[in-house]
Parts: sequence; structure tokens; C-alpha cells
Amino acid sequence: MAERAQALLIGVLFWTGVACPAAAAGKPAVDFQPAYSGNYSPRSGRTIRRVVMHTIEGPLSSGVNTFDSRLPPGEARSAHYLVGFDGTIIQMVRDKDVAWHAVGHNAETIGIEHEGYSRRDGWTEAQLRASAGLVHWLSLEYGFPVDRNHVVSHEELDPRNRDDPGPHFPWDYYLKLARADPAGLTSRGDAVADLAKALGLDPHRPSRPTFKDVPADDPRYPWIEAAALAGLVRGHGDGRFLPDRAMDRGTFAALLQQALGLAPPSGGGGGFPDVPAGHPRAAAIAAADAAGLMVGRADGGFGPDDFLGRADLKAVADRVRARRAGVVEALDWLRRRT
Repeated sequence: MAERAQALLIGVLFWTGVACPAAAAGKPAVDFQPAYSGNYSPRSGRTIRRVVMHTIEGPLSSGVNTFDSRLPPGEARSAHYLVGFDGTIIQMVRDKDVAWHAVGHNAETIGIEHEGYSRRDGWTEAQLRASAGLVHWLSLEYGFPVDRNHVVSHEELDPRNRDDPGPHFPWDYYLKLARADPAGLTSRGDAVADLAKALGLDPHRPSRPTFKDVPADDPRYPWIEAAALAGLVRGHGDGRFLPDRAMDRGTFAALLQQALGLAPPSGGGGGFPDVPAGHPRAAAIAAADAAGLMVGRADGGFGPDDFLGRADLKAVADRVRARRAGVVEALDWLRRRT
């Protein structure tokens, strides 16, 4: 019994993790509203090789109305999909047909229009996730990689006349989302809220929100505020928390280290080939690994820049709860002995 208490006190709770193959992603839900038949043509067996990113240069409804209209000769145009600020996806041309969205490049591409303007920084998290989820599915369905050679801007194909999706489009973040399948990812807000609950923090409801993008009616509000009160999280300097932005594994390891006061192993890093000693999250990742709270990938790496999956978050939260319960049990045992 003494040995058990000692083990619990020093937090040696070992957990194993088995990577499960991800289920094949299904096509995201779309609202099919067919374009006017004179605005597209049959694909005639050509292979889909790329996706072209556009902005509507207006609201979602203006794109729908344009593609659904009989346009003058030489002005007919369409896109396969349109994505709204709220994440709504409208399909107007079937994949098996050619939408007229990028002159000279239509035969082997899928065109995706996005609500908004190329020169405005109006991209929303819901829109980026919906669009990236669509590209993720398209890449699996038609066998092309998610990279800048196969997910291209309209500007790249017609630089003299087009500038969409524009300078504010977050290419790196978007491609990471599209490679990972956004449907299975954890947001920053969810990750912090779940960790706060697992840590046993008391919900905190200040009259004035700490972060302007986490209002009091957000169900995560008291838990994000509790984490902020405990000094675990800070904003981005402009008063925002970005609660719906995806959480990466390295950042979450750092959050765990700070929340639990984890010390990295005396021998140095955790031995992950993708986390060299100079990596900014190396100590946190080694500490989370040594504590058995986070595990590596099936290929032996950790994936510090990979996004945190929902299943990963649940597993870590369960381990944190077990760790807390074990320490309480050990302390109770020691109190009874004394």
C-alpha cells in the first residue's frame, strides 16, 4: 500500500495510446441549388486535378443569383461550390460537370467561391473550416494532394485580371485544416474549457469578459475565464482569444505543463524525431510525455504542429482527472496513516 501511495504522490500514472486509423471522411453537407444550364458544360471524362479558390466579391446570395441567371454571351460563369461566412456550403454545379470559373483551367479543376471580398480581411473560422473540410473530401475523392500546387488561387491562374482570394487569405492555416479534416479537430476554446473542467477549476463569470470574442453567453465562457484567472491563457494582444481557431498539439502540451507544473525528464527531451532540443515546445512536450498525459503518433513522432483531435482531447482530459484523483487518494491515505 505504501508503494502505491508513493507512486500516486509523484504522479507516476502510465497510460498507453494506440493510434486508430481515421475513418474515411464523408462529403460535407451541401445545399444543392443548380446553376443555369447555360453556365456550365459536361466534363467529358477529364480528371479533376486541382481546386481553385475564389471570392464572390459580395454576399453569398449575389453569387447564387449570378450563377443561376441567364447571362449575356461571353459572360456566362459558375462555380461548383460557394461557402458562406457561417459555413454554409452551396453546390451549384456537380463535380462531373465543368464549371466556368477560371478561363483556360476549367476542364480539370473544381471552383470554390467564398462569400466576401478579396481586399477585406473578413474570413471567418466557420467559413475556413467548411471550405477546408470540402477540400479535404475532394482530395480524397479525386486523389490529389493538399498543397499549393493543387489548391491554387484564382490570381495565380489569371494574375492580370484577378486577385482573389486576396492577401488576407490564411494559406498556411487553411492547408493544415484541409490536410487534417476540420470535422475531427479541437478548437482552442473547447480545449481550454475541457482542461479547466478536468483540472477542477471553479467556473468564473466576471461581469466584463476578458476576451472580446468570448462573450458571456458562450457556454465555454466560465471555463475560459477560469483558465485566464489562473494565469493559464492569454489573448493575442488585440483583446481576442480566437476560441474557434484549431488547437495544435505543441501548444496544448505547453498548457498542460503550466497547468500541472510538470517538469521535463532529467534526461532531456522525449525522444521524438520531430521535436529537436531547440524546438520551442520541446520541454513541454517531454514533460507531457513523461507524465503519460500525451502520447506520440504511430510513426514515432509527436506532431507538435499538428492539430489536436477531439479524441485526443478527451483522452488527455481523462488522464488529467485520473491524475488528480490519484493524488487525492494518496493524500487521504497518508492522512489516515498519520
